[in-house]
Amino acid sequence: MNPQQWPGAKWWKFDFHTHTPASQDTSAWQAAKGTPDAVTPEKWLLKFMEAGLDCVAVTDHNSGQWIDDLKAANERLRQSDPKPVGYRDITIFPGVELSVCGGLHVLAIFDPQTPGSTITSLLGSVGFPATLYGSTDDTNTAACTRSSFAEVVEKIREHGGIVIPAHVDNGKGLLQFNPQSNPSTLHADEIRLAFELEVDAIEVRNRAAPRPPLFMNKSPNWAEVVGSDCHSFRDAAKPGSAFTWIKMASPTLEGLRLALHDGNGISVRRFDDLDAASFDPLKVPSVYIVSVQVGNMQVMGNGQPLDLKFNPFFNALIGGRGTGKSTLIHALRLVFRREKDIQSLLSTSSARQTFERFAKVPRSKNDRDGGGLRANSAISAVVLREGIYYALTWNQDGTGTSVQEWIDGAWQASTSQIIDAQRFPIRLFSQGQIADLAGENQQALLDIIDAAAGVGPLYEAWQEAIRSYLAQRAKIREYDGRLANREGLQVQLDDIGRKLAKLEGSDHATILKRFQVSKQQDHEVTHTFNAADDLKGSIAHLATRLTLDDLRLGVFDEQADADVLAEVAALRQAMATAQTAVNAATEQLTQRIESIRNNPGMNAWRARLTEARLAYEKLQADLALEGITDLSIYGQLVQQRQGLQVQLQQLDALAQEKASLIAKAEAQLQGVHAARANMTQARSDFLATKLTNNLYVDISVIPGGEDIVAAERRLRELIDVMDTRFASDIYQAELGKPEEAVGLLADWERAPNRRTAEAAVRHALVQAAKGQRTVGGALCNNLSARAERDQAFVDRLQCLSFEDGLQVKVSRKGDGKDFQPIFQASAGQRSAAMLAFLLSYGDEPIILDQPEDDLDNHMIYSLIVQQIRANKQRRQLIVVTHNPNIVVNGDAELVHALDFLNCQCRVIQSGALQESSVRTEVCHVMEGGQEAFRRRWQRLGEMR
Repeated sequence: MNPQQWPGAKWWKFDFHTHTPASQDTSAWQAAKGTPDAVTPEKWLLKFMEAGLDCVAVTDHNSGQWIDDLKAANERLRQSDPKPVGYRDITIFPGVELSVCGGLHVLAIFDPQTPGSTITSLLGSVGFPATLYGSTDDTNTAACTRSSFAEVVEKIREHGGIVIPAHVDNGKGLLQFNPQSNPSTLHADEIRLAFELEVDAIEVRNRAAPRPPLFMNKSPNWAEVVGSDCHSFRDAAKPGSAFTWIKMASPTLEGLRLALHDGNGISVRRFDDLDAASFDPLKVPSVYIVSVQVGNMQVMGNGQPLDLKFNPFFNALIGGRGTGKSTLIHALRLVFRREKDIQSLLSTSSARQTFERFAKVPRSKNDRDGGGLRANSAISAVVLREGIYYALTWNQDGTGTSVQEWIDGAWQASTSQIIDAQRFPIRLFSQGQIADLAGENQQALLDIIDAAAGVGPLYEAWQEAIRSYLAQRAKIREYDGRLANREGLQVQLDDIGRKLAKLEGSDHATILKRFQVSKQQDHEVTHTFNAADDLKGSIAHLATRLTLDDLRLGVFDEQADADVLAEVAALRQAMATAQTAVNAATEQLTQRIESIRNNPGMNAWRARLTEARLAYEKLQADLALEGITDLSIYGQLVQQRQGLQVQLQQLDALAQEKASLIAKAEAQLQGVHAARANMTQARSDFLATKLTNNLYVDISVIPGGEDIVAAERRLRELIDVMDTRFASDIYQAELGKPEEAVGLLADWERAPNRRTAEAAVRHALVQAAKGQRTVGGALCNNLSARAERDQAFVDRLQCLSFEDGLQVKVSRKGDGKDFQPIFQASAGQRSAAMLAFLLSYGDEPIILDQPEDDLDNHMIYSLIVQQIRANKQRRQLIVVTHNPNIVVNGDAELVHALDFLNCQCRVIQSGALQESSVRTEVCHVMEGGQEAFRRRWQRLGEMR
């Protein structure tokens, strides 16, 4: 995709005055002939290409010798592959600089299709000597026409050329003038003839040069162009040193002629204009709509999609009633997702109703509610944004990818599928929508101001401030819940402290310790003696087992086995002896254990145990009187005390945090209202900046001053009472007697400072929610009951803020005087005021559907036409109109004419106003089109 290949008119960098070696006074080129430095047609063209020229008039002195060679060389360069360094497309306008009898030089410029022979024919028709082609009367007095200036002008036009007196402020110039000489300057007759003959333009080298009184008195509206007058590539007058920007649809003589008759500031801009540094004709708006395609609607794109391409500047959509112009506007609204813009209007708005009827599929063929869509309707738009092409898609069935990007020569799904006003900024106003902005509902106008003033981020900051405040208040309530049991914990700690003081006071601890030690000793000693008794029993049991069984009878013979039987008897005796010894030891051990158990030392120890027990029992009895029944809980109480102390320390820290949060919340609440004030200030600053010295409208912001209906609705929504209850507390007024109104909002409405009064409303509501009778009893009960149910209710009341109001005033005559409230203005004055505002700012594309509605012809020209001319230097405009003055005098770069054919809305003609077919269609479709063209190009004679 090439961003420069848009349809319609564009600016072309034009050099009106150049020379080639065919001019004999090009000394450097003449000397280079026959050498490697000789200038060829290709070299000559590449020098002008390198200078960035789009069009060049070849105007040799009295010669057309190089015309055909240059055109042939240009075609060779165009066909070459690869292209030489510096190549660019360039259009050659054949021409000639004629030395006219009497000492004037005149440029004759012809259509690019004109052959060099036409120049030769012209030279012959004005009587220029054929032997002196290429010469000039600067060096040879004979080198001039035999025909007079008037005759030369006539012959140029007969040959199809345009007439431009050359370097009029220099030698051989029509307006050369010495202020010190007689005011009756040289060429006075020729100047008068130029007035009569209406030359197409004049070439002025120095715009500051003095001009003859005759010219100054007449002050003709001639376009002033300039060219390099290049005679060498080394001199100051080299390619690109001086040029003129010309706006044309394509580089043709007809387009040039019309541009010259438009004149400077419209279709002609010199490189040395005062604003030349800021004027960049190659700069397009950062965002503009490249094209839109509409398919399968009821009366558009059914079968064959309608594909419409746009110019980055001013596009006019024309056609009779019912030809689909507004359908295209609706389609653009859908594909750019701008439904909410029109839905912010009142439900009674005709613009809103028209769109809502269109933006649906009819239930049946006989659906009286209409519907411009079908189930498979589809819309796509190509947008150039910050150098990147995006394709946006809208489908009635909701399918498909919404956003694609042109990457590496192909469409690819964008990483973000968001389509909104921030990403793709356009401003779109349907028929009647502008007038509705001046109605009772100011929200739609506020939305527009906010979008332009960048209030969106400030609104988000305000909402974030509210969220932060509410979150802090919720945190405070959470802390309140956690701190609620602190008193109970302190009571527990105090009780435990008293118990521990009793346990730890006097010799209680010693008694308790002695008792605990005595119990442990008793346990250990008892365990030891029990173990001795057990072991004694084990020894006694062992004695009973020290016996041997008798030998079995019949196994041994007493005689034969007497020896072994004797040994067995000895063994039995040994075991019996051992048994006796064990029994004796057991008896001895028994006696010893008993002796130890009852010796004085043990008795003394038992006395100490008894003493410890009795002391403990007495302590236990004493503490029971204090409520301490279990002396073993001392350690547990110590642990509980430590736990409670930690909890109370944490809660004390929490209480400090809560105090800090309360301070922060108070500051945050101030921040909420400060953030809201920032929105108001941004709106005020924007309006003050953009509407300074505006002749039609003055808009100022009333902080928190929305109308009473909106304010009451906002308050009732906040307290969730949407019916008419509590009217006397909120707002109650008899019809036609607002001064007798009562209620919170009545005082607010009458207050000179609405924001200050707003604070009073908040205070009354908050106090009522806390149970104070700052409002009527019934409302107070309602608010306090709600506050009990909803802990955040009071916090939301603290954030109450009424929307800003707008004071819109209109200048009745559009002269910056006699501003009156807009509700006192006529429908036309209201529309003019809103239109003046909408066109006073912004660089995003703006789409207007019939902005001339309700405006008289004076307003149309002084407001719309002038604003369009100013706006299109910085933004794209797409305007649906039935008024030819908007199209013609607004100088539309591209015109699309629509018609209703074969039950479908179709584009029947597209192009720039310089194209005769487009002009014909404008005159055919638009009443007054012929007159509009006549006024714009009255010097061109009857429209062709």
